[in-house]
Amino acid sequence: MVSSGITAYDLNKIKNYINDLDEFISQTISLIQEGYNPIKVIKQYDQFVNAGMSYREANDWVAKGFSFNETQSWKNAGFSLKEALEWRYAGFFADDAKAWKDIGFSLNNAKEWKKAEFSPNEAIEWKNAGFSLNYAIKWKKAGFSPNEAKAWENALPLSPESAKNFLNLMYLLKMQNFLVMN
Repeated sequence: MVSSGITAYDLNKIKNYINDLDEFISQTISLIQEGYNPIKVIKQYDQFVNAGMSYREANDWVAKGFSFNETQSWKNAGFSLKEALEWRYAGFFADDAKAWKDIGFSLNNAKEWKKAEFSPNEAIEWKNAGFSLNYAIKWKKAGFSPNEAKAWENALPLSPESAKNFLNLMYLLKMQNFLVMN
């Protein structure tokens, strides 16, 4: 008996390629029937395949409305399609989502802190200083950094507004003293 040199692994690879190709052909026909330019459809899939994705994976991303560049951004940032959909739906771009995820924030936490106008770096500073979002908002609005707010909380049990008023009063007294002395 003569061996063809084809292993079970090779056959499985061929089978997967045929399945992917079948999916690609079905999707391409569907898109063409919907009025899409066939050359544009094929070129789009070529970008995905040339980047190392299967037709099936490319189809999954395209079917969810991602362009090739968007897909690459999300994949390079370490997101699965499911995660990318969730973060994108919440208003994040890949780089921004990665920054939040890298510091350990869940999507829900990132949404809350971002909505309150904190950058990922600011948010982690406030969290590391021991502040909840609500307290961080109050102290930030009063003009304090996380370290300043922590120092005030440790020294005097004042609200952010009271601490700000205290500083303003001290400044006015200092200015008054300066004017009297000169």
